[in-house]
Amino acid sequence: MKVLSCAEMLVSSSRSIDVGTVHSRRHKMSWERLFSEVNTGALFVVRNCELLFSDSVMNVGTLGYIIHQLKRSTSTFIFVFDGQFEHGDVVNLNQAQKGLLHLFHFVIRFEKPSLSMRTRLWKSLVPKNTPVMSDVDFDELSKQFSDFVQTDIMATIHMAAATACLRQKGDCILKMEDLLKAGERHKEKRLSKDFRGIIYT
Repeated sequence: MKVLSCAEMLVSSSRSIDVGTVHSRRHKMSWERLFSEVNTGALFVVRNCELLFSDSVMNVGTLGYIIHQLKRSTSTFIFVFDGQFEHGDVVNLNQAQKGLLHLFHFVIRFEKPSLSMRTRLWKSLVPKNTPVMSDVDFDELSKQFSDFVQTDIMATIHMAAATACLRQKGDCILKMEDLLKAGERHKEKRLSKDFRGIIYT
């Protein structure tokens, strides 16, 4: 299985030359390298797919090439939309974008947890034996990190707990400040991951 990001494809294609048709050619070459590695029956997970439907970053020629290769491929592609893709976006699609959308056999939408659900997740994911400062406000954490799902919350708690463990024994307690700083670091880490490159698993 190969996991890759559309954002990474954009970055790799514009890393040196970024003018006119040269930029478009380099962008297409990034996708050509991808499809040259596609094997029969392989599984590809493609993140940031909302970028494929963005007129500002995706030209029609490259999108047409992607559609052509997807039709020829016997591999399975799972497209993951990390950003927003609303009904209004569908109405304004050009023909190439509509062509790509028609290739999707199944569309599954996962709703992000509500505010109350996020609060319950924050409370339940802190290990039971962890000493927690009285200033920790799970409701505030849920509001401040409104785009976090379970894995994000868990990673933030682990990061904050690691920070607390590094303090002196008497001060080795999970604080609101630890969670806020860890949450911000996790947001930055998650954003940079979209541009990190191709990941093999």
